Amino acid sequence: MNETEKIRINNLPVPTWNHLNINFAEYDSSASMGELFDKLKRVSIKPENENPVVYDEYIEENTEGLDFDFTVNTDSTVILRFLTNENDMTEKDIIIKTDGKIREGVTFRLVIINLTKNARIYVTSETLVNENSSLIMTTISLGSKKAYLEGKAKLKGDSSVFDSYTAYILNDGQFLDMNYVADHMGKNTEAEIVSSGVLNKNTEKVSRQTVNFISGCAGSKGAESEEVLLLDDDVKSLSAPLILCTEEDVEGEHGASIGQPDIDVIFYLKSRGIAIEKIYEMLSVAKVEAALSRIGHEETTDLVRDFLGVNKAE
Repeated sequence: MNETEKIRINNLPVPTWNHLNINFAEYDSSASMGELFDKLKRVSIKPENENPVVYDEYIEENTEGLDFDFTVNTDSTVILRFLTNENDMTEKDIIIKTDGKIREGVTFRLVIINLTKNARIYVTSETLVNENSSLIMTTISLGSKKAYLEGKAKLKGDSSVFDSYTAYILNDGQFLDMNYVADHMGKNTEAEIVSSGVLNKNTEKVSRQTVNFISGCAGSKGAESEEVLLLDDDVKSLSAPLILCTEEDVEGEHGASIGQPDIDVIFYLKSRGIAIEKIYEMLSVAKVEAALSRIGHEETTDLVRDFLGVNKAE
């Protein structure tokens, strides 16, 4: 059996001061990442312009990794849902890779739902966005023991758009590592990268968000932000917001809100007879509901709510 070595994934485009050790993540493997990618099962999906294409993959101990290929020629939605059977708590290891190309003047909605249990999952996505086209990416990550999420958009065409929103809830020692990059290449391109989540009970989150203004992308705008709710003292939240710029006529901004719940909100809800555990649940679920509202797919909404153990909205 080959010895395990550490592979660098989720790399920042440019390394920063590495005191917090978050320029990249390390992934234990007995093979190189190239070798791992070569072993992935190829899946070609042709998005449709009327109904969302929904792809379910139940992850088992011997599940192959998956490599999804998209060529998007019409306004469409693809929903990728990664799941495990209800009572299956076997440790699993899975790599998901997506490669996409969006033609001119098209809006593509890519949804990634991670509801795997007791797994280590690495999801990496790269999409080329052409002129006047948009990538609307929504990710919900809830169940994995360790999850590594990566989303890259190359805004090659003028007036192309990248809109990314990631929601997560971490409990009971879970770990989440994220890396999102918007490469502004064309003129008047726009990007917004948002992550919103909850840390509870000995959990850790690493967030990397990069807006990269490349020479020639005049008139472009990029924004990155995150909201992190800390529900326990024994949690760790690390962030690396990055704005790179080799073009003068651009606008970039970053914002963050990281902390415990507003004490006035807690007091008000407790005064209405709501237990603190229920309050924390309500605040956590709200993060995911915001992501679900972007998807607009009832079956997926029900699936996620069932996983969380909450009732459907009346």
